[in-house]
Order: sequence, then structure tokens, then C-alpha cells
Amino acid sequence: MTIIEELASALKKRKANVVVKARVKGMSGIEHEVDLLVRNGEKYAFVLLNECSCENFIKQFVKTVDLHGYKSYLLVESSCAEKLFESIKPKSTIIYTDEKDLLSKILSLVELKQS
Repeated sequence: MTIIEELASALKKRKANVVVKARVKGMSGIEHEVDLLVRNGEKYAFVLLNECSCENFIKQFVKTVDLHGYKSYLLVESSCAEKLFESIKPKSTIIYTDEKDLLSKILSLVELKQS
């Protein structure tokens, strides 16, 4: 099971409305695939940076910026973040060390209780 599937399962157990691999139309008119959508009063979109390169970071980050109406976040594993970000990280980037850390950060964002 992938990290996104694990997150989706954990969020569903907490009664969140979750969609994996959702298609969302951006402000640009382009339809984007996002790894995880969560609806909990507000709408959240999460995009996993699954290839650690500057080119892929830019592509995925622009996708999160284009998603109007969603609180959008790029999920970046900490070892990748160390390679990409020297002194700053974009505000809408969640840097995580492992699945448990990522779940904790997403739960605090969408205000769901941890079990």
C-alpha cells in the first residue's frame, strides 16, 4: 500500500471525506490529478512529490498554486527537502519524515482527531 493509500485509510477511519487520485480543474483551465483530496468543511488538496528533482518540484508546486478553492499542499519527504531547499521552503509545502509524521501534520491541518 502506498503512503497516499495509507493516509486515505487513516483519514477515512476518522470520518473524513477522502478521494485518492482525484481530477480537479485549476484556475488555468487545466485539469490536474491530485494524490489526495480531503473535504472536512473545507477542501484540501495534497500532491505528493514522488520524484526528487527541481523540475518535478516546480511542476508539482505550480499544480498546487493553480488549484483555486482548495487549500493545496505539496508533500515533500525530508531527505528530498534537504536537497531542494537550502534556506527557505514554500509556505504550502509540508515536509515530513515518515508516514506517521505526515499523517499527524495532515490531521492537524484538517482538524481531525488522532486515535
